[in-house]
Amino acid sequence: MIVGARAKGFAPRDPKEAMAEIKKRIEESVAEDVPEIMEEIAKARLPASLTDILLRGIKRRHGATLAALREDLVTARRDGRPPPEEKDQLDYANEVEQNFGAGNLVFALGYFWLWGSSVGVWRRADDREIKHVAQTVLTAEDAHVSKGLVDGIADIMKNKLLQTPAPFDRPNWKFINTANGTIEWTDEAWTLRAHRRSDFLTTQLPVLYDPHATCPRFAQFLQEVFAGDTDADDKATCVLEMMGYTLLMPAIGAACA
Repeated sequence: MIVGARAKGFAPRDPKEAMAEIKKRIEESVAEDVPEIMEEIAKARLPASLTDILLRGIKRRHGATLAALREDLVTARRDGRPPPEEKDQLDYANEVEQNFGAGNLVFALGYFWLWGSSVGVWRRADDREIKHVAQTVLTAEDAHVSKGLVDGIADIMKNKLLQTPAPFDRPNWKFINTANGTIEWTDEAWTLRAHRRSDFLTTQLPVLYDPHATCPRFAQFLQEVFAGDTDADDKATCVLEMMGYTLLMPAIGAACA
């Protein structure tokens, strides 16, 4: 199967076999054969080390410089490419989106938003980031890069990825996003789970959540502040609850709005 695929040009040839055949051709060649041999080397897609050996063989036999041979090889590889597909701005927009990963980029509230799987939070992305990737995609495909084309791709992406209403920070007091995961209220308890893109959270506490952590000095402070009060424990609990609510204020504010 592999041999058949190689014969039809669907798979690269065996490097050792290709190397031996081309090397023999070089040893028996005349100057007029060099362009055809260069095309064979280009099609063989050999490792750089083997390609260099062949070029040095041509140099020894025909007196060409390595710099000139390498330049000819670049030309042969370029000329051997199939003609590029005719693509429109939507095609390029799809490719740019794929570079970020499916579902990792949306457009809402007048901005692009990018999901950072490594940090577990959505962040606002500057248009320049999107245009940079668009230009990289165009350059890789040897397309003519122009401001109009790059801007057009970015504009199409805004229409394509538009989400309205905006999905971010929806009213939900059950989530607190931390550096090592999302704390979620389930079954009358807070539990830590992995970050989820679908939570659409744009804020994160820059701390690692530890359910077993204690705050002995703060507990002492509460005892000192309410010392002698008959309801000292209730007051301390109230202060802790108020502090907890501040972590949920974005969601509570959205709910009230």
